[in-house]
Amino acid sequence: MNRSFLLGAAGTGIAIGLLAGRWQLDAMHFGTIGSGQATVYWGFFVLAGVLLVGAGGLVGWALGAIVPIERRSLSLLTGVLAAAGAFAHFVPSNVRERPNVFMLVSDTMRADHMSLYGYERPTTPFLEEYAAQSVVFTNSMSQGSSTIVTTPSILGSCYPSEHGLKNYQDVLAEDHVLISESLQWGGYQTIGVVTNPHLAERNGFAQGFDHYELFGSGNAAAVFAETVNERFFLRLDAFTGWEPPADAGEVPDANGNSRGRAGSSSGEDRAGGPGGRGNADSREEPSEGDADSETAGDGAEAEEDSEDAEWDEPPIFGFIFYTDPHTPYETPGDYPRLYDPDWAGKDYVYWWQPKKPKPDEKTFFNLIAQYDASITYLDSQLRALFEGLEERGLMDNALVVFTSDHGEEFFEHDGYGHGFTLFEEVVHVPLLVSFPSPIRFPPLPPISGFVEDVVASVDIMPTVLDYLRIPIDPAASGRSAVDVAAGRKDPAGERVAYLEQISSTYGNYDLRAIRTRDRKCIIPLVEKDAVGPQENLFFDLEDDPEELNNLVEEREEEAGNYLDLLASRINRMVLLEAGEVEQIVPSAARREHLRALGYIE
Repeated sequence: MNRSFLLGAAGTGIAIGLLAGRWQLDAMHFGTIGSGQATVYWGFFVLAGVLLVGAGGLVGWALGAIVPIERRSLSLLTGVLAAAGAFAHFVPSNVRERPNVFMLVSDTMRADHMSLYGYERPTTPFLEEYAAQSVVFTNSMSQGSSTIVTTPSILGSCYPSEHGLKNYQDVLAEDHVLISESLQWGGYQTIGVVTNPHLAERNGFAQGFDHYELFGSGNAAAVFAETVNERFFLRLDAFTGWEPPADAGEVPDANGNSRGRAGSSSGEDRAGGPGGRGNADSREEPSEGDADSETAGDGAEAEEDSEDAEWDEPPIFGFIFYTDPHTPYETPGDYPRLYDPDWAGKDYVYWWQPKKPKPDEKTFFNLIAQYDASITYLDSQLRALFEGLEERGLMDNALVVFTSDHGEEFFEHDGYGHGFTLFEEVVHVPLLVSFPSPIRFPPLPPISGFVEDVVASVDIMPTVLDYLRIPIDPAASGRSAVDVAAGRKDPAGERVAYLEQISSTYGNYDLRAIRTRDRKCIIPLVEKDAVGPQENLFFDLEDDPEELNNLVEEREEEAGNYLDLLASRINRMVLLEAGEVEQIVPSAARREHLRALGYIE
């Protein structure tokens, strides 16, 4: 073999490897190869192509001694056949099936109170760890600043003016296609456990779920995240037929019977927090027969028949909506004193009192401390949730989304709570997405890192479905962020978030905004009962991240361009506004639940 022949064989191997890599991309059932994975991915296929051609070529060279064919030609032929045959077997078997999907939503978590986003207190140690294998969006915006307004945007990729929900009596119309429906059509088993009364089945949020329930009721603010996890695992295990190890501890199942542990956590990760386990039942936990624990779908039947059912392991979509860290910022064990050891144990105002004066310094310090402790508590329970999912083998191939429906303001703009403004403290929320590898080999580094491109709640559903290669409903208002997550430029250009906060029950107002990486423009359309300045606002977030200096007059031309852009968007939205929205009359128990959370007086 001379040098030119070896170089030719190597070139042939490289070409075959590149073709095989291209074929693998097309054969994948989901996913993409990120820019940070490309070197490993293409290097593997190129090297494999060269080695396979080389190995096959050696066989051909040896055969050339006994076969009346020119040795170099035979060697090249056998090398090509060996590589092609190997890749023909390897590529189809190398793809992974569509992953499980877990969408976790926290109520009222602002990004700038998370250590993951640079906060000085260590509020989110687990999420910081998990970020190493996730994409963290640093400019993630909630569509509005209240649960009613934003959750349909998360689940259905529709703007608030499109879905029309303005108060707790409104019902989400069936013509909005939720991510649960798209995944169900894609072969997923769908399970939802929520704790906010706005998201009940009666309000239209059970669409596309095989099992859906509102967990928590009465005069308790909510159930602790640990108990929510246990409830979710009970429902999940009923579908999958998973049984805990024989030596696991016992917890009651949904019918009060003893069974193995529902999750996997210990020490600080349990509800007791930094000083030991607390009383996880201090918030109300309704029994299976409690009329206030609303369920939908065939989850109950699945639970009854799980012992006899044959489980063919379709992928799971799990949706959990945690109330933490919503007011009253209640946490178990020693968490209440985690950031304020001198806490006296006093209650404080609910968020529906936005115009209440800022409290004294000590009370205000404790208010923030309790909020931060609630974030830390939830972070510990996310760790416990993931451990339980890993124990069940459901995280080996899983796409995970963590976000919040909105933030919380602490008098930055003279108000407290949420639902009244569109300032950063109530719309800048966390968004972490972990994208599983679509292939088995080579082992790829995770798609990870911090992405500065602007995304919003409406973009979550298209991003998940795009990565899964499941068709996105044409009516979806958001756009996929897979390209920017994978380290590529967005083919549609700069991303701009359009925000709306429209309310009727908690005040009659309509606020609209657009947000880029470093600019923010807000227009109040209806001013009655709104909190904050009732004027057009324009902020340079790079120089003024706290939004204290309105530049409408100082930068008249630049502000005018953004105001025109926002006005144009508002005019387009008029054509998409929801029609008449169906309403329900909440039960007495529901009203008590709303009152406990501070939604009504």
